[in-house]
Amino acid sequence: MSIYLNNVDTEGFIFLFVCDSTEPEWNLVLDKKGCAAIHWAAYFGRKNYLDALILCGANKTALNCDKQTALMQTVMGTNCFELSVFSPILQTLETTVCLVDANGRTVLHHIALTAGSKSGICAAEYYMGIFEGFFDGKMEKEFVDRQDLNGDNALHIACRFESEAIAKSLLRIGASNCVLNRDGKLAENVVPVTSFHVFSNLLHSEKVGLKELQKPQNKVLIALSVIGTREILQINHQMETNQISQKTKIVQEELKSAMAQVQNVKPELEKELSKNELLKQMKQRLHELETIRDLHCAPAKGPVSPPPHAPVRTSGLATLQRELSAKLARSDRELLKR
Repeated sequence: MSIYLNNVDTEGFIFLFVCDSTEPEWNLVLDKKGCAAIHWAAYFGRKNYLDALILCGANKTALNCDKQTALMQTVMGTNCFELSVFSPILQTLETTVCLVDANGRTVLHHIALTAGSKSGICAAEYYMGIFEGFFDGKMEKEFVDRQDLNGDNALHIACRFESEAIAKSLLRIGASNCVLNRDGKLAENVVPVTSFHVFSNLLHSEKVGLKELQKPQNKVLIALSVIGTREILQINHQMETNQISQKTKIVQEELKSAMAQVQNVKPELEKELSKNELLKQMKQRLHELETIRDLHCAPAKGPVSPPPHAPVRTSGLATLQRELSAKLARSDRELLKR
């Protein structure tokens, strides 16, 4: 395996195996998946090793346990993208392009599947661009729309994984949106709701699909497409309704929490108001006491002659003091009770 992972001397590698008199088995299975040396050389992007193996007699059409070719293995990884060697490898393995694996999938299916992972999106777009330019629109429609065991063509897979770039490339090389899979769904019907509008416009553009859908023999497909579109719009509406309902519940919960906080603060607020009222009454009481003190301690301004024929009342001031004292004592007791 180190031969494929390390940058060893290519010329020495070729000389070693071409001149080897032991005549090794070039198509010998090397791993549990049934891959031969040609699969490994293609997968790791070792173009020189690939050429050397073919020169020595390795079979270009060798299949692993899943009946996958070396070209399929190439687009399942990112090595050829990182090394920018997919174009010469595709040229070398061109004769294996139309082969299908055990699941009925072509190399186009595998490119679309690679685009389904975040780490493989850029590689898949690179492979698809090379593929599109290499054949320059001269691909057989039967191959482009080849369906796997699930009835999916490569366009179904690209739409399912929301790969707009791959879908556009497939449409440009002749992929049809009129192919039904085993579930009776078109490519646009397998698009996730979040990307439906983007792919709906793409798949129904005048250049890539509208003319085919307008043909009389495709009326059933048009009806199925409309039904699928309606179902997706209903699901989209339901999702929006659920989102509004969830936001409403969140606002209600926040309002409920705020009301609970108000109820918790209310007793403390009432207590503070009661304290303020008591303080106000105490200040009033202090003012009254100061007034009584000032009246009691004020110096006499001179003898006051009683009015004529009025009885003299020597204990009037003392009586007034007693009445005020009693009144203030009652007020004190009421304040203490509070």
